[in-house]
Amino acid sequence: VAHVDEPPAGAIPPLRLQNAPNPFSGSTRIELTLAGGPPRPARVEVVDALGRCVATLFQGLAHPGVTTFSWDGRTASGVSAPSGLYFLRADVDGQTIARRVLRAR
Repeated sequence: VAHVDEPPAGAIPPLRLQNAPNPFSGSTRIELTLAGGPPRPARVEVVDALGRCVATLFQGLAHPGVTTFSWDGRTASGVSAPSGLYFLRADVDGQTIARRVLRAR
């Protein structure tokens, strides 16, 4: 996993992944931010502590700016995921970043 360094003050980071609230019980709001340029292939998923995909939240072309979506705590099969530590992972045009998220029910 590559971590993106913080950009200079006022600069738009090339790739950022954020969520709130964290920890969460019902759902968490996720923002994927891309700097300018053409749309790029992207995939955002939730993975467990062992790296297994729990749910795919977005797959397609991501446009510059902020793309917002949410995770309701359900797996790809619609079952409520247990409480615990998960990771939001974004793969955008060959660059990968991850963010910890805690589900507490």
